[in-house]
Amino acid sequence: MFVHKMPEFIPEIVGIGAQYKVTINERSGALTPLFAKERTGSGVAAQKADRWILATLIALYGQQSSPRGNLDAGRLNRLFGREIIPASPEVFDPASCDTDLRIAFPNAFTYVATIE
Repeated sequence: MFVHKMPEFIPEIVGIGAQYKVTINERSGALTPLFAKERTGSGVAAQKADRWILATLIALYGQQSSPRGNLDAGRLNRLFGREIIPASPEVFDPASCDTDLRIAFPNAFTYVATIE
């Protein structure tokens, strides 16, 4: 499984606590499929967590595609379909760690720009 250079949880220095998961350490079965999850009703801390993850992915990959790898579906689904999209929609497998994703610019910059 591809391992992104990200911590398992969002660092406490971000100021939202350490309860927000970013990556999974081991796969104990099938991965949770990706889908576009609504963000309405989410708290400020959850939105900051989403923006931190997106900003980190932009810093790591820019406009290059990368495999889903060990990114946690819970956080990724809150960005999926808007700021993060399949790199090749015709071969996209929502439950595969090998499926390629890319960042959708300028949607990503618009969302990250709202970090408080």
